Amino acid sequence: MGVLLVVPLDLARTPMRVLQDPLLGRECRAMYPDMLPTTFGNPLWCTDDELLELEGTTLCRATELQIVCHVILKDAI
Repeated sequence: MGVLLVVPLDLARTPMRVLQDPLLGRECRAMYPDMLPTTFGNPLWCTDDELLELEGTTLCRATELQIVCHVILKDAI
């Protein structure tokens, strides 16, 4: 059994707090743009078998629409 630890939010090390930190903030802010993605894609790709398992769900329909849009855009290029 674990021990529950409660940390006040003002002491928590959130990304924003790190960026605002007087010692670490400047260096972290300089690194931040290098960590941002330069391209965006759909991270969700399903195999045909996995898509069959999702049949009838909203996720299945969204995936099918994404595939159609991808094909249309690819053909337009």
